[in-house]
Amino acid sequence: MGSGPSMRDVDPARLPGFPILLNGAASLHAAFTDHAVAVEDERFVWRHLDMLKAALRPETLRLFSPAVMRALAEQEPDLLRDAPVIVMENLLKPFRSRRRSLEEVESRVLRDGDAAVSREPEQGVVVAGTVAYSVLQFALATEARRIAVAGVDLTNTAAPRFYETAGRTAASGIEAGQARILSHFAVALQLAEERSSRLETVTPGSALERIGVVYAPL
Repeated sequence: MGSGPSMRDVDPARLPGFPILLNGAASLHAAFTDHAVAVEDERFVWRHLDMLKAALRPETLRLFSPAVMRALAEQEPDLLRDAPVIVMENLLKPFRSRRRSLEEVESRVLRDGDAAVSREPEQGVVVAGTVAYSVLQFALATEARRIAVAGVDLTNTAAPRFYETAGRTAASGIEAGQARILSHFAVALQLAEERSSRLETVTPGSALERIGVVYAPL
């Protein structure tokens, strides 16, 4: 569940399955009895620490990048102690290790040119520029029969996210890198089909529809 403008008109309680709240979608935590929270960009920690503290209950599953873990260790280390953390490690640039090429990790990914998806996210994810993609790789690893994305618009990034207001928005590079990001999602869609998982978007207007992800209205 992302934080795109399309989430403004969605009742989060109607969304199917187990919710993984990405970045600002953590503000919707009260709508769920059980959820996970995922953050990849440490800048979100600096801007919205209070939101994270409210959303992270002792039992809440956390998916964090090493950079986010470092920021939390400086600001609020208890958020790393309360519950297990799934580390979203960069497969091509592991923490404190040299950068690797896609050729070096060929056996761990499904690849199409420069775009790839990790088959083994516990060993590292392919970072595409949006936390939604890193989390999708873990969702695919569960071999869930249905993976629904909401608020992952990947477009209209000049508009405020659903939890922001006009004139007070954080910069986003997603639209500038949209073609590259969508090429990665296209490979993930191939892996979903290989694993008989149905990948769909349940909020309208997502750029994912351009690569064949089906829009399935709630």
